[in-house]
Amino acid sequence: MKSFIALTDHDAPLSEVISTLQASQSDHQAQRRTLLRALAGAGVMSTPLAGYAACAVIPSETGGPFPGDGTNGANALTQSGIVRSDMRSNFGVYGAAIATGINLTVKLQLVNVDNNCALLPGYGLYLWHCDATGNYSLYGTAANNNFLRGVQAAAASGNVTFTTTFPGAYSGRWPHMHFEIFRSLSAASTGQNAIKTSQLALPDATCREVYTANTAIYPSSLSNLNATPLTRDNVFSNGTTLQTATITGSAAQGYVATLTIGIAAGAGIGIAPSTATNTNAVEFYNTTLGHYVVIGDAGEIATIDAGGAGPGWQRTGVTYAVPTAATTATTDSIPVYRFYGSQSPGPNSHFYTIGESEKAQLIALAAATPATQKRWNFEGVGFRAGAASSTGCTQTTYTVPVYRLYNNGFPTKDSNHRYAVSTTVVNEMIAKGWTLEGVAFCSATQ
Repeated sequence: MKSFIALTDHDAPLSEVISTLQASQSDHQAQRRTLLRALAGAGVMSTPLAGYAACAVIPSETGGPFPGDGTNGANALTQSGIVRSDMRSNFGVYGAAIATGINLTVKLQLVNVDNNCALLPGYGLYLWHCDATGNYSLYGTAANNNFLRGVQAAAASGNVTFTTTFPGAYSGRWPHMHFEIFRSLSAASTGQNAIKTSQLALPDATCREVYTANTAIYPSSLSNLNATPLTRDNVFSNGTTLQTATITGSAAQGYVATLTIGIAAGAGIGIAPSTATNTNAVEFYNTTLGHYVVIGDAGEIATIDAGGAGPGWQRTGVTYAVPTAATTATTDSIPVYRFYGSQSPGPNSHFYTIGESEKAQLIALAAATPATQKRWNFEGVGFRAGAASSTGCTQTTYTVPVYRLYNNGFPTKDSNHRYAVSTTVVNEMIAKGWTLEGVAFCSATQ
């Protein structure tokens, strides 16, 4: 199938497409308004990622009074050196002091509950906890330290790994750790950007083992642990099924804590945009769903190619010339906004628009629609492209129209859109019962 090329090389005269478009435009606009109100329009994506057990969304919890994320006092997230795997020492201008305590390795895996536990590579995670005596760095008696705080980006496996110390138990709380999750590492600059804030509970048996054998390091922890069981803890009293880490190891060799963290990431394959630049958006087709999608992020494209989005996804051969991240500030491109429904209740599909009013309408609809009903969730900018009117391109740099076709899926099936440059493809999709909605955006020639 052809990539973006000059209009004169298209398989059918543009006049035929425009004629079809103009004939259906007024009727379809009325239909479109109805469909949007019913959350009908959508794109595509997200097949289950095989090989993972069922997961659930981890409960949201308070970040506590000592977050160190700029929401209550100091902000460690803006300090040079916060992105690290070993959290035991101070960093930056705070010197090199090391927190005392039994070594603990923390391994966390981020998965997307909206897509059958698909991995979440590229997401940022900020972890922090108290020291052996129950104090938090950057606050109170430990204000001159910034140890036991760290940020990492999840690897391709969805994993982050930190080396730290076993936290103490202080009065009124069960032993725990705090964490915040962000869409990307770059977003982890303030707690206000966090999409999930929660806490990790440490198992009773290990806590007793550590505190009993190391009373000099943890002088008050055992008595505090006995005074505040899980059933009386103000965070964990309602249960810790999804929040209690599994711990192996010993005090001599160090302990390893593992926990799978499920969040409702929304994105169909659960992939956060990478920092890589990309000159081509790529069209994929799913042979099982019969759905199309356009992906503009290089990392996400590579993940789909590698099978990370589940079975059935294959390239159609169509690519779209879009600006790289490095050139967006100097070109006349505009953002192409990306929305996603959900695997359940749907629509299990992506949708793209350059229209500010359409974007605002969908965001407002999502805010007014319960999560148990079909709705479009705003994901951000999928890629950039050229502006377009209903019938053509309006800029000199991006002159190749990309047409949006709709499968009329609502309400009997998942809505899906295809974004096509070839007029032959446009006519083929119309013959299959799809509706031509107009020019979605414009590409440069390749």
